[in-house]
Amino acid sequence: MSWERLSKHKVAGGVGFRDFRDFNLALLEKQGWRLINHLEKLSSKLYKARYFTECDFLASELGNNPTFIWRSIWDARLVIKVGARWKIGNGAKIGILGQPWLHDSVNPCITSELIGLNDATISSLMIEDGGGWDREVIEDLFNTRDQRCILATEIGGCGRADELYWNENISGDYMVKSAYQLLQKQKGDWHTNSSSQIWIYCGKFVRQLSDEETVMHILVTCPFAQQCWHHIGWSLLNAVDGNFASWLQIMFDQTEKGRRGEIVTMCWSIWKARNNMVWNEERSTVQAVVFSTMRYLADWRKAQVYSTKTLYQDVIQGDKVDSWVKPKKDEVKVTVDAAVFKEQNRYGVGMLARDDEGVVVHGRSDSYEGVVRPEFAEAIAVKEALSWVKCMAWQGVTMESDCLGVVRAIRMTSPFGSIIMECRRLIAELNIELFFIKRSYNIAVHLLTRESCLYSGRVFDKRNVLIELMNIVSTDLFE
Repeated sequence: MSWERLSKHKVAGGVGFRDFRDFNLALLEKQGWRLINHLEKLSSKLYKARYFTECDFLASELGNNPTFIWRSIWDARLVIKVGARWKIGNGAKIGILGQPWLHDSVNPCITSELIGLNDATISSLMIEDGGGWDREVIEDLFNTRDQRCILATEIGGCGRADELYWNENISGDYMVKSAYQLLQKQKGDWHTNSSSQIWIYCGKFVRQLSDEETVMHILVTCPFAQQCWHHIGWSLLNAVDGNFASWLQIMFDQTEKGRRGEIVTMCWSIWKARNNMVWNEERSTVQAVVFSTMRYLADWRKAQVYSTKTLYQDVIQGDKVDSWVKPKKDEVKVTVDAAVFKEQNRYGVGMLARDDEGVVVHGRSDSYEGVVRPEFAEAIAVKEALSWVKCMAWQGVTMESDCLGVVRAIRMTSPFGSIIMECRRLIAELNIELFFIKRSYNIAVHLLTRESCLYSGRVFDKRNVLIELMNIVSTDLFE
């Protein structure tokens, strides 16, 4: 078996070994990242004086008679071009063409064919006082796709310098691990989601319905399978049409959520036992299949607990509450949410203010042109909510967001640039506390946000609250 196949991710049919060339590129580009962000270092000054005196590292050329080290670092610079993004400040350092400054996961660079703008910077596309984009200039120069992306990009203002951050990591710092995974994803050799192996195999079963009888027989009606199911105390139901997918749906409907994992894991274990017998001529016992099922499920559940602890390791007291909690007396609690509508090329924000009795005080939803990453939309939602609180002149305000990444970013360093800086300034000015809340307890604002694309600019108070929203708010009070 070739090393190329072995180095693919297990989900992509490989073993998960490292691709030495790609891993070496990821390591080399860490040095390239330092040449961009640490120009005060002696090594950076030497390379800049020798190879790119008139530009930055990303725009540099190989040059004449390059050293082996420089040639290696220069060859790896494409990694940064793919995974890095610019935080826009005054726009003086960022060229219009060939620079990754748009919020587009597919292509962050300008695609319009522009003549004579090779040396122009994006500061020429802004209003003179740094207050926003010059819409007339943008509409004259760029195609529709570029116009949409530019107008959706946040500007930090003329008082801030431009800064490059690593888009594949929430901290904004370059990491070899994320760079290597980015290279593998581009080649299609890496998984793109964090689905558990249990659910991956469950999906495989459902996709094999072209041979419905065989699947149903192997996993359910076979005498061996029947013994396995009865051994762990399951009373099997029959699908009306003999279809495995129908049977699985019936079993899920009749089973409490906490035990559904047993169904899927047992199907997977029976499937493994069948393959061992067909391909390896190894016969499994009922006891072995049941033991394998329970052990794998226990290990999987333990891993989920560990993963959750890791995810929430930065939470503080007041975060991750188990239900919506009323604010203190005479105070207001504001919950925020955001949504991205790719088909409409828009993103929306929603915010809802409730008093110490849980009654809706005010609500608001808005939508904006452009498609941004969900994290950026959530950050913009928090910023808009803070500006809204300031405009309403409320005192004693607590704010909640269901995006842990944004909450962490406001508390620590972040790749969201001026958005987070503005949030920090407003939080300090208004003396607001910001907490993380689970998505399952942010349903009211989620409903408001999902409709923001249709009802942009909608504002309401307790006299004209939507009926659907009032029902959710009432449910929150009694949970």
